[in-house]
Amino acid sequence: MLKSKFLIRLAATLAAAGIVTACAPASDDDDSEVREESQAMVLLRGLPTLDTHHSVAIVELDPEADNFGDILSEYELPDLDEPLHHLYYSPMGRLYATGLDPKCSLAEIDLERDASGAPVIQGVECLNTDGQQVGEDIMWHQVNGTEYMFVTFMGGTGIEQADCGSVGVFDAQTNAVIKVIEARQNQSTGNEPFIMYPHGISAYGDRMVVTSTSHPELGKGVGNSITVIDLNSFEPIENIVLESVQPDGSPSAPVEVLFVRPSIVPDAEPALLVNTLQGSETRRIAYDEKTKTFGTPEVLYDGASNGTGVPLEFYGNETELFISHGLPGL
Repeated sequence: MLKSKFLIRLAATLAAAGIVTACAPASDDDDSEVREESQAMVLLRGLPTLDTHHSVAIVELDPEADNFGDILSEYELPDLDEPLHHLYYSPMGRLYATGLDPKCSLAEIDLERDASGAPVIQGVECLNTDGQQVGEDIMWHQVNGTEYMFVTFMGGTGIEQADCGSVGVFDAQTNAVIKVIEARQNQSTGNEPFIMYPHGISAYGDRMVVTSTSHPELGKGVGNSITVIDLNSFEPIENIVLESVQPDGSPSAPVEVLFVRPSIVPDAEPALLVNTLQGSETRRIAYDEKTKTFGTPEVLYDGASNGTGVPLEFYGNETELFISHGLPGL
């Protein structure tokens, strides 16, 4: 029954609330490295029908293992109405999660080892975000020699706002809020750049880009642009509009963005790759490093006509790029 409960909760989590990432760095014990190759950190959505709570867990995902599906360690979050969302390891090996619940939109997870060397979850600390809500993606990036943690918050400083959204700048060591980057479209007096429903995030040099996807309360608003932020001032400086190619002219809803750069692929020409939810496309936007200007978006791949569905996450190595696709609602 435990395994069936877990598999149902995991399916719900993968469909709506979380991702699976690699487990914590193993100890110096070679046996522990082998043992943990098939273990993963997951964020589980509690289901009232199973009388379960939202939680963070370590599970066995090897289908050939005798304990496949077993929850090896779990930390429940009974006070949260909504689950945690995505997991990220910092460059220093600390584990963080963004969250959908305004009470815990960003958290650090305490992952330690027991006497046998096995990883265990000791606790979850909800971090101060200065009121920013509905955390999405996290990125660590150095600016003028200082490393920061950047977090997109689709709900900004309040999901009741029709044009909500912000980017949090945090001290990478202390988790303290350095700045809340917020520029609401409804408060603009002209053509000033804005940040709305930010989701994906990426950076190269002193330029950071975030996508404008959709309002956290689906149906209240959809975005169709990329916001460029100057990391010298932590201020938005430009919006790049991604017009929808659909006949009905609906917003393109860009979701994830990758700033292709030489540190990822040697000798690569800097450019943005952007996945859109509404258009089911991956688009490329050229970047001129000398003038710090962006080109016109062009369709690189159409998931609809190729039968792969909606493009979602970017993965890859020095020679290959992988883009996950899905069929929302199925």
